[in-house]
Amino acid sequence: MRAALYARISTKDGRQFAENQVTEIRRYCERQGWDIAHEYIDQGTGSKGAAERDQLALLLEDAHRRRFDVVVVFALDRFTREGVLKAFQYIERLQASSVEFRSVTEEHFQTSGPAGELFMAVSAWMAKQERAQLQKRINAGLDRARAAGKHLGRRAAVIDLEVLAA
Repeated sequence: MRAALYARISTKDGRQFAENQVTEIRRYCERQGWDIAHEYIDQGTGSKGAAERDQLALLLEDAHRRRFDVVVVFALDRFTREGVLKAFQYIERLQASSVEFRSVTEEHFQTSGPAGELFMAVSAWMAKQERAQLQKRINAGLDRARAAGKHLGRRAAVIDLEVLAA
């Protein structure tokens, strides 16, 4: 199997080192007997999407091109902190390209083996619940704004009839 390693550190101030994650991921791949095809390392918050994390975006593109068979991360929170829905969407994209997903520290976060199907089913349910909760929070915010007298949506256009007639 060809493995892609993905690591992410949140800060650039020298308090975190991607090498700590990468070393453990390499050891994991070695124990599995996998070849390392590529290493992708991002620096930045995990709450930003693939569009703002160059290496994650490249990893997803390379997965589509079948440049590796499995993506290995140290932990799911190093992959993304965008929430369960987004994590599920990324993993779903990997699976659509026939690429597996593994977490070194969380054996239950893998898409292969007997637990893989269960993991995906649970993740899909969690994503659905997160989507519903997000909608409730949005609606609650809108209701609060309306109750406070806030105008929602575009303001009415003011048309100067004299200018229009001219």
